[in-house]
Amino acid sequence: MGEALIERARGQRVKLFQPVTPEQLAKIEQNDCRAFSSDTAGKTYFYPKLHSNYAENIAKNSFSPRFGSSYVVEFEVDAEYINQFPIRSIGYDEHQEYCVDVSMLADLNSHIRGRIAVKSCFQDTVKSAIQMVS
Repeated sequence: MGEALIERARGQRVKLFQPVTPEQLAKIEQNDCRAFSSDTAGKTYFYPKLHSNYAENIAKNSFSPRFGSSYVVEFEVDAEYINQFPIRSIGYDEHQEYCVDVSMLADLNSHIRGRIAVKSCFQDTVKSAIQMVS
């Protein structure tokens, strides 16, 4: 677990992944796909994921059933900057995420290089079918 992570973070940038709701994606788009929204009502931490499959699992199994659809966005951050934050692992080695206090989100946004891009999209087919019938 540790060696791959260290190697990944030694470069100039680290690619991270974040599951988002349709509303969160709209706010990213309002920021020209260059920043996450500072509207973090009730949240203490921002948890960007190190592995896309972990973010996709959350988007597909947690966000899509609740919001009808969900997305995984990918973005690159200066490695030197992001490495100041602790990494936590939830269960499996691939379930790794940085733990960024939301008070640091504007600062994190200033270290995003390039644009935040949609990597994958998920639809809750049951919810979508119900909406079509209604």
